[in-house]
Order: sequence, then C-alpha cells, then structure tokens
Amino acid sequence: MSLLALALALFVMALIVFAIDLLIPSGGVLIAVTGLLALASIVVAFRYSTMTGIWMVIATFLAIPLMFWAFIERWPRT
Repeated sequence: MSLLALALALFVMALIVFAIDLLIPSGGVLIAVTGLLALASIVVAFRYSTMTGIWMVIATFLAIPLMFWAFIERWPRT
C-alpha cells in the first residue's frame, strides 16, 4: 500500500469514525480518535509529498466545519 493510499484511507476512516460518533455518544472518545486519524493522515500525506500534505491539510480544514455543523445538527436528536 502506497503512502498516498494510506493517507486517504486514514482520512476516510476519520470521517467514518466521526459519523459513528454522531450515532453513538461516547463522551468525546470517538472525537479524539477522529482527530488522531485526521492528524495521522496529514503526517502520512506529507511523507508522500509536500504538495499532497498541503492538500490534505486543506481538505481537513474544509471538513472540520462541515463535521461540526453535522454534529450540532444531529446531536440533539441522539
């Protein structure tokens, strides 16, 4: 598995863990796991190439507001 595929897999896993956290309140544990997965995807992307790492940072910073909006929208109903 190349570093690029690993970085993308970690990013997708972060999104999936966050979606699971919306359905199963965990007291912040799954949010922490999401953050660690996102950070790991950025580190691996930078190890692949600098430009890929920059794009991964941009994608992460674009996904964060969307994830928080989904969290605020969905959380009162769980």
